[in-house]
Amino acid sequence: MIKNYQELIELKNKNDGIAIAFGCFDILHYGHLNFVNKVLELTALPFAVGVLPDEYVKATKGDGRPVNCENARLNSLDKKGNQPYTFLINEKGDYSFYQKKFDLVGQEKLWEYPINALYSIKPTEFYYSTDFPLTKEILAVFEELNIKHQAVPYTEGISSTDIINKLKEQNN
Repeated sequence: MIKNYQELIELKNKNDGIAIAFGCFDILHYGHLNFVNKVLELTALPFAVGVLPDEYVKATKGDGRPVNCENARLNSLDKKGNQPYTFLINEKGDYSFYQKKFDLVGQEKLWEYPINALYSIKPTEFYYSTDFPLTKEILAVFEELNIKHQAVPYTEGISSTDIINKLKEQNN
């Protein structure tokens, strides 16, 4: 488990690059592990998976989420996944810089952590699921930082939200 962005930067410098991906990983399931395994097949670089913080998950998934706190999600992924590196995306940085640069008024919770991670780490490669909303802002970040990016097919039929909804149905 990586403790801070500086360790990722050192790993990147030592290996002439690094591949990263982000995710909520709220209830770790086959789809998450399938994603990680596919990325491992696609990259020759060291691969680190970032777990988005509780604040981000709540802002994007709604009340009652995350089910598991960020440290539990990070530890679950670290213990169950095949990737050699995991880290918590927990540094906000100077959001006003990104807000002005990308005109992100009102989207603070969606952007302050992931954009700061990209600008801080400057990964060589970034992998994302095809269900990730690839916006013009994130594409601009990839272009500016010269980050190679690639979509990995979403594993249909399983998601943390689906699991939660099934459990709610069973309890009604």
